[in-house]
Amino acid sequence: MTDQSIAEICDALRNRLTVPESQTGVGLDWDQIGFMLDLILNQTAPGRKIDTLEIGLGIGCSAGAFLLSGRSRRHTVISMDGPERRDLALKNVRQFDGDGIFELREESSHLALPKLVADGAKFDIALIDGGHRFDEIFIDFHYVRSLLNPSGFVLLDDLWMASTKSVVSWIETNLEAEWDRLPNVPKNFAAFQKRDIPDKRTWYDFTPFDTSWASAEPGRSLIVRGRMDRTVAAISRFCRRIYVRIRPRTTN
Repeated sequence: MTDQSIAEICDALRNRLTVPESQTGVGLDWDQIGFMLDLILNQTAPGRKIDTLEIGLGIGCSAGAFLLSGRSRRHTVISMDGPERRDLALKNVRQFDGDGIFELREESSHLALPKLVADGAKFDIALIDGGHRFDEIFIDFHYVRSLLNPSGFVLLDDLWMASTKSVVSWIETNLEAEWDRLPNVPKNFAAFQKRDIPDKRTWYDFTPFDTSWASAEPGRSLIVRGRMDRTVAAISRFCRRIYVRIRPRTTN
């Protein structure tokens, strides 16, 4: 598929989605939607359908993009929105689901994801955009690790939030052998590709990671929050370098 195809899909979404009057956007911005579509259309194995997973439905924009791509064999969404928001999202999504491949699991992701693992489900692309507390994102990623096929992609939205940035930092410092972070990613996205490498960490292995301590409240000054994050990150990096030098290592 070409860039024009991505533009056409975005235009179809813009023209056909119903957006609540109280909402200024459609969830992911259009740069993020375009990036995700490029992964779906151009970066996954050609000539075969893929299985896709989404945590968090919103109003159905990103689900619509997955469906309009024509690449998904099945698209599974885990979400627990209220009835009014859910009904609007389903109205939006179903107009794009001509092949009946959309499945909504209405339960917490920390309950739904282990069931998918137990069922042996596998996916090629996963979008994590559900609960935004650190523990929720961390648990979502923990299970997505087992659910993704080798060379699969995981996207984490809302990188402006301290909770998301902290999870991304943990991935980069503790799972650097298993995951490649993709460059040139739109603002507020973090994207990783899974390597075909097993987890070789010891049972006690842990590397301290940068945590964003500043408030994630949208009303808080970005300047203040940024300065706090940079200060904490610098101290954390220094402590981590010291720890890495002195921590015990296994010899086998």
